[in-house]
Amino acid sequence: MYLFLKMLRQLICYLLGVCLLVFSMEDSAFDDTDLKKFKSMNICDHCDLSGADSSGEDIHYAGLNYVNLSGAIFVRTKLWGSNLKGVNLSDATLIGADLSDSVFWGADLRGADLTEAWIRPESYLGAQFQGENLSGAKLTRFKAAYSD
Repeated sequence: MYLFLKMLRQLICYLLGVCLLVFSMEDSAFDDTDLKKFKSMNICDHCDLSGADSSGEDIHYAGLNYVNLSGAIFVRTKLWGSNLKGVNLSDATLIGADLSDSVFWGADLRGADLTEAWIRPESYLGAQFQGENLSGAKLTRFKAAYSD
């Protein structure tokens, strides 16, 4: 019986160790180099920042042309006045984000959650809006000409 309990304890310790190792691994799809570049320069064209979390940050006037931000999290983030041409924001979380006066020409916003977001872009020309959540969004001066 003592041997059985000792082996059981070792097995439990081993499984806990494996679980800690697996769950402590960072599950990020974005490129760390791209994220560091963006954080230091507030610009990162053609970067991969998919899945990045910038919640609550003040990153207005950002230059993010043709950036992959799919699945990114921008809860209550200040992105006003940013250049987001051709950006992929599919399935991104932009709850309460300030996107006023940002440029979204050709952006992909399919499946994005824009709940309570401030949306006053200069233009959403050619932006894709399928399946996004706009509940409670503030749509001031909203232009969506030629949207798909």
